[in-house]
Amino acid sequence: MHLNNKAGAAETFIFDVNGPDSIGSFSNVKIFVSRATGWTLNGQALVNGPNNLSGTFENLSFSNSNANALLSVSQIQTTLMCFCADTMIATPTGVCAVQDLAVGDQVSKADGGATRVKWLGEQAVDVRLTNPKKVNPICISAGALGAGLPLRDLIVSQDHAIEIDGLLINAGALVNNTTIRQVEQMPLSGFSYYHIDTGSHELLLAEGVAAESFIDYASRDSFEGQGTATDVIAEMPLPRISSARIVPKAIKAKLAMGAKNAA
Repeated sequence: MHLNNKAGAAETFIFDVNGPDSIGSFSNVKIFVSRATGWTLNGQALVNGPNNLSGTFENLSFSNSNANALLSVSQIQTTLMCFCADTMIATPTGVCAVQDLAVGDQVSKADGGATRVKWLGEQAVDVRLTNPKKVNPICISAGALGAGLPLRDLIVSQDHAIEIDGLLINAGALVNNTTIRQVEQMPLSGFSYYHIDTGSHELLLAEGVAAESFIDYASRDSFEGQGTATDVIAEMPLPRISSARIVPKAIKAKLAMGAKNAA
């Protein structure tokens, strides 16, 4: 996408994010641009390369007051990394639905031991105003990952990663449209995503599966939250895969076997 301010005076280009190709009125956005000099996005100065925009938006507003200023937008990404309601999270005393956790509760870590919840976030999704393909969660069916995991259907946002063979793989990259699929219809009344911040980026157990906790890719601004938020959370030192194209063949074969057994 190219924007060109030919007027020579202040000019603004506004894009509605709630149309059929919407990125969602509540999404956090990463936008990749070049020729960014003098351009702002929703009041934030743009730089060449990736730019992060956090919060709740009804539109994307690009502005520049320089004559013949050209902005090139190469990619727009949105980020939601969360659990759906009723996801069972392991704790030292048993499992607990994610929406029933409270700040200060202990949750079990995938590598053993426990950690405490420092912040919990809830983000409501209005399905009437958003593109389902952009916001609807991924359902990883019970047993789809092998070894009986997940224990029950695990429903998470598309960008929420689980750990497989030492890799963080976004749920959306695992879709095979049989045992792992995007949920086509969510309740018309809407639904909520939930985030768990333990103060560091680590692996918790969700339906028995190692799944990531909160990381600063997703801003807290669009969540209703409780507790004290940690300022900066660094990503754990595991490779992340966000595209099906680069999921290792061995993992694809494992998932294919699970799909075959489920047929």
